[in-house]
Amino acid sequence: MWHEARRQEKLIRCQMIDNVKRNERRKVFYENVRKDPEQFMQIHGRKCQIHMDPSVARAAEASNILRKWQGDPNILIDRFDVRAHLDFVPEPRASDDDHRGAVDLEELQCEYERYRILILNEFEKVSEKAYLKEIAEKEFWPDESGSNSAGRAELEKKKQCREKKAAVAFSYEDTETVKGKNEESEESEDDDEIIEPDEFGW
Repeated sequence: MWHEARRQEKLIRCQMIDNVKRNERRKVFYENVRKDPEQFMQIHGRKCQIHMDPSVARAAEASNILRKWQGDPNILIDRFDVRAHLDFVPEPRASDDDHRGAVDLEELQCEYERYRILILNEFEKVSEKAYLKEIAEKEFWPDESGSNSAGRAELEKKKQCREKKAAVAFSYEDTETVKGKNEESEESEDDDEIIEPDEFGW
């Protein structure tokens, strides 16, 4: 018994030493393989010869290249300017103020609902972890005793309705007759009667 325990202890110690050595070798390997990310940076380019042509420069500065932005003649932009692809932004109207006020009110109510529980928990000095645990308990393990009385009353009504329902006996041509509850109860009452041994001819 003692020798077996000793052998097992040696095996476990050898495995632990092997794991430590393997981890050290892995660490050395990864350190050798790992490189500075800047070494992976690549820059590609090609030679470009600049031609100094005064006519091209004058054409780039000409007024026929400039376009009106959003239909405003006072604002001129280059035809390659990305702002040319922006949609027209309409000016805000006075009638939109009421709509904006209603939206702001809704947003304020939403913000209130969002942070109400956090403020209450802070006031009651309930930690976030404890409250999240309570929420998880309510979601995954609902407490039946804490359920409202209306729900319980509904369940009781359903049980009573289930008991009142009648079973109707019906048979197809090639199957046995299904007996209703009343027939079953009558048969069980008949079965309860004591059979005298004289009836069997004993």
